[in-house]
Formats: sequence, C-alpha cells, structure tokens
Amino acid sequence: MRIRQQKPDKGKRLGVSAAVEQEDWRKKNPAFSLQYTVSGFCVADCNQEEKAAFASTLLQLGKRTWLQILQSDKHGSGSEKILRKQMRVAIPQHVNEDQEFFTVVRFHDKSPMIGYVNQGIYYILWLDRNHDCY
Repeated sequence: MRIRQQKPDKGKRLGVSAAVEQEDWRKKNPAFSLQYTVSGFCVADCNQEEKAAFASTLLQLGKRTWLQILQSDKHGSGSEKILRKQMRVAIPQHVNEDQEFFTVVRFHDKSPMIGYVNQGIYYILWLDRNHDCY
C-alpha cells in the first residue's frame, strides 16, 4: 500500500519563513520618512540649494534598490554605516538601544543625511549640513 503525498494547496511561496520574507526589502526601492527629523537638522533649516539637492537625492535613490544603494561608494550615490557610539549629538528617544548603527547617505556636496532603515523605509533623523553629528 502506497501513501499519496499531499500537494500544497496553492502558491509558490508556501513554506517560506518570515525571516526570508523580511529580507525582500533589500531588493525593493526605498521609501523615505521625515517623521522623526531632529529640530535644527531638518529640511526647514536648509537653504534653497540644499533643499534642491535633498529632493534630487531622494529622487535618484528612489529609482534604485536598497542593494544597489548599500553596495555603492559612500561618497558617491551609496551609503555607509556609522556606529551609534560615534554620534556626537543626542539620539532621539524613540530609537531603540539595540540600534547599533545609523545609515548615512550624502545629499549636498558631501553633507550627510543620517538615519536608520526599518523594513525598507529610511527614517531620516539628521540633515548634517555642517558635519556636526559625527
């Protein structure tokens, strides 16, 4: 007597773990949030040229995947990671202690925007026009 194997009910991804699903954000285009931008380091504090460069940078980044951004040169159109302990400014309270590093992307000349990525959303905390943050 043979036992018939049951076939999955539907879907190609049946059995894919949640951890694998979470990794998919790196293959997608980024989303951006200014929800937690720190006062004194926000868009409103930028001059017209910096605002234009910021908008242009977001436009360019939005056309690429996170993998492309993370693998590009840090002073070009890529990113770099800065350790939390390297920061010279107060970290907002909502940022968990287990956030060990911040993601840095250049937006005007070599001025960095600094924040963290959560599920493909780049939460921008500081637009560091005067290089004061680290």
